[in-house]
Formats: sequence, structure tokens, C-alpha cells
Amino acid sequence: MVISVLLTGRRELAGTASSAWLDILAGSLGASSVLVPGTRTTVSALAVTLAAVTLVTATIRTLVAYRQLALKAHLRRLESTTDPLTGLANRRALVAEAHLRFTRHGAANRALLLLDLDKFKEVNDALAEPVTVAGEELTPGASIGIAVFPADGEDLSAPLRKADVAMYQAKVAGGGCRLYDAATVG
Repeated sequence: MVISVLLTGRRELAGTASSAWLDILAGSLGASSVLVPGTRTTVSALAVTLAAVTLVTATIRTLVAYRQLALKAHLRRLESTTDPLTGLANRRALVAEAHLRFTRHGAANRALLLLDLDKFKEVNDALAEPVTVAGEELTPGASIGIAVFPADGEDLSAPLRKADVAMYQAKVAGGGCRLYDAATVG
């Protein structure tokens, strides 16, 4: 049983969760095959039966614990890539997805757009739209920054940074879209 649990931990780290289930079951069956026949001659049938029931119970508990841990790990991965308020993908998810798409062999020019909702916090906090704060009506808008891959950088970090700069320029200008232009960066 201990060996199967250790194998489970090793396999889980390697990402082969289904193999871990098989390790747990194989270890338990192996222990049972040694326990039951090996002790039959010197131990009463009741003791062997109780030992087997204990082993089965421990195996079931291990499987339940493994399933709970796998579910918690899945939820943590999900929480790390989504915004808790909206449930939408966050920047970490964007970076992972963009990295896959931008580094794909044969990838031609691709545009990276970063979108930020202007004055969203104020509107969201009031849970209505439009919102009036200090006599000024706040209506959410969007600022979009655009960078082009690979012209604005060969790795993902450069286009992401440049799209962020362009988005900030759009936000300062009152919203809309801005394409990254090195000449306008001071």
C-alpha cells in the first residue's frame, strides 16, 4: 500500500493520473494476495477476514483522498487562470494561450490585442450603468492596444509589453484602439 501511494505521488507529478489509480489498485491487490494465502495456515479465518476488510477499507479511503486532491488541484489551476469576479480568462491564461499560438511553426504575422474596460470598476461597484459619480456620468468604454508578431518582437514578452503600452496610450486618449508605434513612445 505504501509503495502504491508513493507511486501515485510520483505519477501525479508526471501528469499520469489514470496510471496512479492503477498503481493504487495493483498495490492493494498485491498486498491482499500476500496477506490472505500467506497467513491462512497460522491465523484464524476471522483475523484474515478482518485484515482483508481493513485493507479494502484503506484502499477505498486512499482512492477517495486521491480523487479529492485531484479535484482541488484542478480547481486551483482553474482559479489561477480566471478572474474571480467575471470568470473570464486572466492575463496568465492569455500568456499561455498566446505563447502556444505565436510560437507555432509557420506562424505568419499575428496581432495581439489587449482590451481594458475603461471605468469598469466604478460601474461594477455601483452595479448599474450608466453611473453618476460626483456629478459626472461614467459610461464604460474600452481601450485596445495592438502589437504585431513578429514585427514587434520575436518572443511573446515583447509584443505583450508593446500591446500594453499601446493600450495605455488608447486609455490616455479617452479610449479606442492604438497600434503600437515606437515613434510615439517617449
